[in-house]
Amino acid sequence: MSQSRKIEPKKMAEIAQGRVWSGSEAKKLGLVDEIGGLNQAIASAAKLAKLDRWHVMESQRTPGFEERILRSLVGNGQVKEGADNPLTQQFDAIQSDLKMLKSMNDPQGIYMRLPENLQIK
Repeated sequence: MSQSRKIEPKKMAEIAQGRVWSGSEAKKLGLVDEIGGLNQAIASAAKLAKLDRWHVMESQRTPGFEERILRSLVGNGQVKEGADNPLTQQFDAIQSDLKMLKSMNDPQGIYMRLPENLQIK
């Protein structure tokens, strides 16, 4: 990085050291060219590559190992699309069910539950 940024390696070692810099500080230090978002970065890269015509294609996320196992255990319908971590999602659902069960107060502890989770608001 020191070569591409034209910063002496010794100076780069002083700056870097695993630190995280704000955008404005990184720019002052010469670690970044501009402050912007993803679209601006893509446009700048296309300009540097001297591309006249270009377009962005997003690839679909491949389900991870845990998600594939979870889907095989609980089925596709019970796992929300786009969830960051399906295991956490299922854990949260179990926590919610346990909270509901703890709120029940039959003195004899006799309950019957349907397989559906009906919520009335």
